[in-house]
Formats: sequence, C-alpha cells, structure tokens
Amino acid sequence: MGAIAAAIDRKDSSAVDIVFEMMKNLVHRGDDAFGIATPDDLRFSNRIEDLNTRGMKSSFAIGYNLMKLLPSDIQQPLKIGRAAIAFEGTVHPVKSRPYLTALFKSALQKTNVKAVADFVKTRRGAYAIASLHGENMILARDPVGQKPLYFGKNERLVAAASERKALWRVGLDRVDSFPPGYIMSLTRKGWRLQHSRTIRQPEVAGVDLESAAKHLKRLLAKTIVELTKDVERAAVAFSGGIDSGLIASIAKSTGLEVELFTVSLPDQPELAHAVEVGSELTLPHRVKQLTITDVEESVKTVLWHIEEVNPMKLAVAIPMYFAAALAHREGFKVMISGQGCDEAFGGYRRFLAILDRGGAGALQKAIVESSREAYQINYQRDEQVSLPRHIDLRLPFADLKVVEYALSLPTELKIVSPQDDLRKRVLRRLGQMINLPKSVVERPKKAIQYATGIERALRHIAKNRNMTLTEYVMKSFDEVFKYRQNALDPLLPRFDSEKK
Repeated sequence: MGAIAAAIDRKDSSAVDIVFEMMKNLVHRGDDAFGIATPDDLRFSNRIEDLNTRGMKSSFAIGYNLMKLLPSDIQQPLKIGRAAIAFEGTVHPVKSRPYLTALFKSALQKTNVKAVADFVKTRRGAYAIASLHGENMILARDPVGQKPLYFGKNERLVAAASERKALWRVGLDRVDSFPPGYIMSLTRKGWRLQHSRTIRQPEVAGVDLESAAKHLKRLLAKTIVELTKDVERAAVAFSGGIDSGLIASIAKSTGLEVELFTVSLPDQPELAHAVEVGSELTLPHRVKQLTITDVEESVKTVLWHIEEVNPMKLAVAIPMYFAAALAHREGFKVMISGQGCDEAFGGYRRFLAILDRGGAGALQKAIVESSREAYQINYQRDEQVSLPRHIDLRLPFADLKVVEYALSLPTELKIVSPQDDLRKRVLRRLGQMINLPKSVVERPKKAIQYATGIERALRHIAKNRNMTLTEYVMKSFDEVFKYRQNALDPLLPRFDSEKK
C-alpha cells in the first residue's frame, strides 16, 4: 500500500523535483520507503529526506511512497530498461507479491499501452497504476474506482497522484478524479484517453428471488475469501444494518477471524441496535462512543484527508476515520466494509421516486449510473481516511463480479414498489437464509451520518459559531488548505507565476 505521484514537465527537465514535492505531501499514505524513477534512473531511500535526487534530470518521473502493511508490500517503482511502473492497491483474488512482480515486469517488457489496458480489462481489484515507457507515461485505474487517482494539468505540467493535495501543492488548481477503467497515454505534446473496462449494464437475467439469493450467498463468500487471502483476521465496519450484517456473518462462515467495529455518539438508537446484533452474531465487538469534542477536534483532520467541501461526506467520513484508527490500534491491517451495496442493490430512498416516475427501466438506468459514480461519492472518501490510519479498506460489494451480477438482476428483486421502505429485497432474503436476526433483515436503512448522530453534532458545533453547517465546513476547509499550501510549499509561487 502507499501513494503514487507522477509528472511530465512539458517545458523543462524538472519532473523529478515536482514528483519529490508531491511525495513529501503524501507521507501520511506511506513512509516506510520512497522511490523515484525516470526513463534512465531509479533511486530509493527509507526516508524521504534522504532520497537523493541529485543529477536526476528528466521531463518524465514517477514516484511511490510505501506503507508496508503486509509482507507482499515492496518498495517501488519497478524498472526494466527505460520502463518503470508504480502499482498502488490489490488485485482480486489477492495475489502474492512475487506473482505481481513477475506480472508487472512482463508488462514493462511490452512497450505500448496495450499491456496496461489488458491488465485493467482482465484484472479485478482496487488499484491505480502509473508507468513509464521511455518518453511515454501511462496512467490507469481499476474498473470500479476503489483506489483514488487524481489528474491535473496546466501549460507547463501534467501530473497525477493518489490525493488531490499533492497536485494542489505544485500549483495545479483544477484537479479531476481519474475515470475508472480508463487508460491515459501521455507524452510532452499531449495525451490520449481510451476505454478499457468499466461498469456497464449487463443483460438482465431471468431469475427468481430465491435463486438470486442463493447465488449471492456463494458469490459473496467467494469474494470475501478472495479479498482476504493475505490475512487471517479482518475488522468489519459494523452498523447493524443488512449490508454490514451480511458481510460480518458471511466472513465468519468462511473461517476468517472477524471483529466488529462501531463508532457513534452515545444514546443513539442505532448504536443500541448494533450492540445487540453484534451479541446475537457472537462476534467480538468494539464500540467507540464519540463526544462532541471528539467530533469537533476531528473536523479539520478529516477534511484534510477527504479534500472536499461537502458536509455530508464529512459526516460519513468521521465515523470511518475513528473506526479505522480503532481497528489499527487493535492490530488489524484490513477492514471490510459494506460500501457499494446501496448503489448496486437499490438501497437509496431516492430510487423510489425514480421508480414511481419512470418505471423499472428508469430505475435500472439510475442504479447503473449510481454504481458508476460511487467512486466519487463514497470509495475515494473512505479510502483516504482509512489508509492513513494503516488500514486497507476492502469492499466485497464493490468487487466487479458482485457489481455486474447485481446489475443483471431484475429491479423487482431490489425494489418491489415505489412504497418499498426496505428495498434491497434480494439481500434481505439472503439475510433470512443465513439466519440473520429479524431486527436486521426488517430494519429500514438509515444513513450513517444520521444513525451515528454525527450530522446533528456538526450542526450543533456550527450553530455555536453562528454559522450554518455549510459555512462552517467551508471555513474549516479554507483554513486547513490555506495553511498547508502557504506554510510548506516552496514550489507553489514558481508555478503560480508561470501560470500567469
């Protein structure tokens, strides 16, 4: 695990300096080893301040910060001849590092974009890739978008990184999330974006509720095994709802050692429910009850991680941030979450109005679009608060095979009518099959920001400052990033002046 930084300096040979600055702003994602590669050079160091880039002059460079969570994590970039690659993430099924090393070296020996495109087309997983092939750079991202990758450019510079702040640091104001399942080939003169494999609407299967639930049971069990082959124990982000209940119960049935983690303010009805369900599942369960002060003190840190002025995303990210920290403290390296379920299985309340207005066809289209957009709404945010806490977040419901199967199901197996307050019907039937408590199977969805009390706490904090919640979040965000950029960035004035 770690972070990618990549740059093309279109007017000079300072790409190494630019990548080095980005890597310094990503040390929270990895500080066990650092590497920078150009077409003609490769340097490593165990400390960022000791990484010697003297004499490394090139218009092309890629860098990697290593966080050694598991034995399979090794220093990168890997290099053969004038080709180099940095890979951030995992493939599904999880593979050993020697297997991946051999796979990447084979790709490096092929000097065109096809090797990377073939990798994305044939390999499920959560990953981002930056590679050099002489005077050509290739960027890629997994088809679902579980691992973050961002891209920015101006007249002088084209760059990509695992977080936006690294790109902001070198003066790239407009930063976009790199599209999942696409490959970008870049030179000093320009770039070309091409499709490899993305979420699409498969042919709708003629299947009944019972058969679909049975298949999902087998598919989720297999997926969880494939996602956790490299660990014997895993934490589960647990709310007591149908998503996390299924994940916890099925993970336990595979032989994985499972422990539940719940974060909430005290005296929330959903907290009492989660504790009761955890007891019924006979799984160890750790609960962290936050105070208003805990929430307030975490706001700027969490905003710094998620990099978005969005009150809803902040309220969702705060409990994940604390859950990941607690799991790490208890010695876990992998946490499993139910994210991706509401998109592919029709869990959001807004789907009811879509079904009412446009019928099953409109609902199916909305569910596919929601699954495509989940990387920007949920996956990036949760990954960016978890990995800095030394937790690799893995999402069975966002695995491409699970997503594709979910999208192939008729909408009536998800939502039976515009008045369906439960939704996700096939998952609830699966819950019955594996004997989840009735209180889980029949419990309507409640969004985590409300279930935990975090949203209400943030509004209380904002009100005490005579602000709306949006005003408070915007002010906190501006304070965080104004401080970071002005205090620590010697390159920023240079790039700003050149842009003018």
